[in-house]
Amino acid sequence: MTSWVARVEWRDGSAMSDIDLLSIAAALSSYNTSVGREHEIGRVSASLSLEASTLRQAAVDALRIVRGAVLDAGRPFHPVGVEVVDEPTFVARLAQSASPPRVGYAEVSGLDAHPDPP
Repeated sequence: MTSWVARVEWRDGSAMSDIDLLSIAAALSSYNTSVGREHEIGRVSASLSLEASTLRQAAVDALRIVRGAVLDAGRPFHPVGVEVVDEPTFVARLAQSASPPRVGYAEVSGLDAHPDPP
């Protein structure tokens, strides 16, 4: 068995309450889950850790697990995406910097190689 991290995203046409989110998160708590929502686009997502023998099985299991939690909370489940990576890949992504390298004032001032126009 391999350890996987999956992110399932689904569309929820109406405003999901905080209580609904807490209910879903509680149902998924044994999977080290985080649940979030994007009000502007009407989407909700859950990230979870799970064990499976193949990538395909991990994706199928993640969808099944999240679907069950969402439906048990009385919410509609319309999946729009699932991303699954093995745990080492996930850990490597976390180690990467979330922001691009920054350029200091000296480097920026050196970029202006053209003199001011007359």
